[in-house]
Amino acid sequence: MKVPIIIDFERTGGYAGLTLRTTVDSHSLSADETEELGHLLDEAGIPGLMQESERTEPSPDQFFYTLSIRLGEEQHFVRLAEKQIPLSVRPLLKFLTKRSRIKKENHNP
Repeated sequence: MKVPIIIDFERTGGYAGLTLRTTVDSHSLSADETEELGHLLDEAGIPGLMQESERTEPSPDQFFYTLSIRLGEEQHFVRLAEKQIPLSVRPLLKFLTKRSRIKKENHNP
């Protein structure tokens, strides 16, 4: 994927109710990380995700993932409940969750 990628990621809910959030910008990633992110987005099938996100149902103690994805001029918004995440999307969420934890650790003294 050669277009710039910017993803605003947020994970809310869960048993403890903690929120993780980060912005991932392909300009700030290494070439390998940018390639990996592009591959993960391709595998996730963003247009299909947008249809899935319309069926989000409230459920206690589960995580909710909100993604605002900019691919060049395209923009996509997805909100998924933990129970409805397709297997193809899990690696993308794992990548973004890891990035948000690294960012959080780097900002705590």
